[in-house]
Amino acid sequence: MRRASTITIMVAALILVPVFFAGANDCEPNDTLATAVLLSPFPCLKVAGELPVGDTDYFRVEPVTAGLIWISTITDGDTVISLHGADGAVIESDDDDGESLGSLIAGAELDAAGTYYVRVYEYGFNNEISYDLYVTFFPWPAMVEEKIGPNETYGQAQEIGLNRWVSGTFTTATDADWYKFTATFPGDLLVFQLDDDPGRTGTGHFDSVLELYGQDGVTLLADSDHEGTGPDEPEDLIYENTTVGRRFLCARSDTGASSFAAGPYYLAAARAEEHVCPTATPTPSPLPLTPTPTPYVIPTASPVPTAPLPPSPSPTQIPYRVIILETGFKPPILRVDPGRAVAWWNEGTGIHTTTANLGSWDSGPMLPKDRYIVDFTGFTEQLYNYRCVISGLTGKIIYGPATPPPPPTAPPAATPTIAPTAPPASTPASPWVFDYDGDGDSDIAIFRGSSGLWAVRGVTRTYFGTSSDTILPGDYNGDGSADIAVFRDSSGLWAVRGLTRAYFGSSGDEPLPGDYDGDGNWDIAVFRESSGLWAVRSLTRIYFGSSGDEPVPGFYSGEAGAGVAIFRPSSGLWVVRSLTRIYFGSSTDTLVPGDYDGDGSWEAAVFRPSSGLWAVRGTTRAYFGTGTDRPIPLVNEAGGGDEIAIFRESSGLWAIQGVTRAYFGASGDLPATR
Repeated sequence: MRRASTITIMVAALILVPVFFAGANDCEPNDTLATAVLLSPFPCLKVAGELPVGDTDYFRVEPVTAGLIWISTITDGDTVISLHGADGAVIESDDDDGESLGSLIAGAELDAAGTYYVRVYEYGFNNEISYDLYVTFFPWPAMVEEKIGPNETYGQAQEIGLNRWVSGTFTTATDADWYKFTATFPGDLLVFQLDDDPGRTGTGHFDSVLELYGQDGVTLLADSDHEGTGPDEPEDLIYENTTVGRRFLCARSDTGASSFAAGPYYLAAARAEEHVCPTATPTPSPLPLTPTPTPYVIPTASPVPTAPLPPSPSPTQIPYRVIILETGFKPPILRVDPGRAVAWWNEGTGIHTTTANLGSWDSGPMLPKDRYIVDFTGFTEQLYNYRCVISGLTGKIIYGPATPPPPPTAPPAATPTIAPTAPPASTPASPWVFDYDGDGDSDIAIFRGSSGLWAVRGVTRTYFGTSSDTILPGDYNGDGSADIAVFRDSSGLWAVRGLTRAYFGSSGDEPLPGDYDGDGNWDIAVFRESSGLWAVRSLTRIYFGSSGDEPVPGFYSGEAGAGVAIFRPSSGLWVVRSLTRIYFGSSTDTLVPGDYDGDGSWEAAVFRPSSGLWAVRGTTRAYFGTGTDRPIPLVNEAGGGDEIAIFRESSGLWAIQGVTRAYFGASGDLPATR
């Protein structure tokens, strides 16, 4: 609940929030006022932290003038936050005004320049939790007044830009005020916060709603209708921008006429920056450079690469292609056949490099539109990590045959022969793309149990299996395309269309095929819940987990092979064997792990049917879908990460958030995807 003194408050329910919950940026030691970590510069900063049992984190802000401050936490636990003056005295604190058990202090008035402190701790000091802290500060002169005249539609929207705050008024119970701005960079974290009680009357005179629309003013990108624990109901909408263009923001009242009272609101609009905690020996460079023996110096005029670009490779096959953008290498993970080359193309707006961590290659600074080619003939390692030393972007090259020998059980004639000149179509960003035609994108596909029909939109229709079979499409021969396959629980039969039939497992086992050894072929595997047995055919048998655990194998480490992992519903525990243990989600959530940020590594993620919440640990939170929808992460762009998507069985609707909607299938059909 909110505990207010003479301060103004304004934060809200975070509806679409890119969150990171990542200990890598945890700013320790910062458990006292004396060790508080300085947060700057403003207007808006985001910092990730972790709280072991009994821990407290302190942060310091030092505004150079009077103004308004907003503070919020997004957490996988239960946080409490407090705002303190220079003497340590509490100005304001909050427990559960945020989303779920997060905390919100919004629009608090800082009467003068000086030093202020923010404290974050876990309620009760009983659990280990992670959180993201958002701190926004605006000086009073950054205000934009709501225009005089109509602004009730997107056609009448008022231009406000970003990094400003608006002083507005709701005059009727259904009043709507529209604002507009231009989103200039993909990947920007846009933060909007509305305080419906800037005068701190404590009476709560209206229920506010925030809605963000695309450049047509009609397509809803995200919204926030937060119900606070106090009499006020502030809003907080955080959105990770994906494209350049106009955006429209609607602030409206959603209040019954009998309880409405006209009054002012404060609306903040900012672009958030990620705060990187200092290390023991911080580098003086403002660029996020990865330390190297000889740092690059970026020239200020007519820059040219410091080293000549190598000539084109001699192989007759065209090089694999990696695109460099400000948001990352695309694809971030690439499998390269022996004797092939890789071409990096700088399609971004800034200077980048491609530099092998162990020195195998180094492009030097690449200007926009520059190309750099590496011939991998003679290379001997299986894995090459590389980076851009200017921006800090990272990528991986997996070097080895893209089409290994077929598994022993497959008939020799069933493994297709890949011609040497074939383009590198078998390089999806995630090894579990469910790409039936080899173009790198997930395909929309259904299985109709009543007839055994498999229908892949725009690709094929065939009949295979029965209504009692479990469908298990995957790339069983390593050719880059998904194969149609089923598991028959009654007999332990695995049948992969056109490739193989094998008996493995027994009734009650959970089939979990995947590429467990990183050779590009999916392996037949089962999990036996009663004993915690994982059995991968012709590869391994291990015991991991216990009765009641749910298996969630995946590519959590970013390496080529799938890792063994379990989720324990009773506690929300995720355990990835030999890698990590975290707490995320609850027993009623649907598990949807995947590579949502496109970095080549999977993140723990859940879908909450009760609210339509998608929560991806360390990446994002969004509301998309309903309790009856099936959550189905999909890869929409070759080389990119997973997209939030749903399949609505009642109507055959496939919807990818912010990308597309299509109708394919009918009631009773199953999505033949992940």
